[in-house]
Amino acid sequence: MAMSNVNADVLSELSKSVVAELITAGMISQPRQKRKRVDWERLLVYEYVQTYYLDVPHWFREEVGPLPQGENPMLYAKTRRWADAIVHLPDKTLLIEGKMKAEPSVIGQLLNYRNLLPQTPLFYKYREIPIEMQLVCAKIDEDTEELVKQAGINVIIFKPSNYDTWEEVITKRKGSSSS
Repeated sequence: MAMSNVNADVLSELSKSVVAELITAGMISQPRQKRKRVDWERLLVYEYVQTYYLDVPHWFREEVGPLPQGENPMLYAKTRRWADAIVHLPDKTLLIEGKMKAEPSVIGQLLNYRNLLPQTPLFYKYREIPIEMQLVCAKIDEDTEELVKQAGINVIIFKPSNYDTWEEVITKRKGSSSS
């Protein structure tokens, strides 16, 4: 038997009321609000490329590597890697990874992407051109910077328009997790 809209509304209000009373009594806790995910690094890379490479061919969030073989290549395509940005210049291709705060793990990411880029169908025509790896970051410590440079990766410090907000959110998050 189908419930009428009036009965559904009454039942919904009754359940909300019961939940509110249980929360007030301390018998259940308030549901945790999901934190809205902010893609800080996407804006960092976008602003960097728009500032320095606006007039040359460039791609954002581009899959790199060969197209997977198999019965359902679209299913396997989701296992490919994604470079934050690729910029084609006349004498080289820039492979850009963006990090608000750089960590040593970015070295492995960029080295992997560099190996996969020439195998990417969209970029076959550029495979004879040298690839320059760039780490674009808002913040990096001296030890990480030295490691990254030793790996042959250029480090570019670039603070995007959302930097102050990011720093405030991260500082709050770290402050609340240490208590």
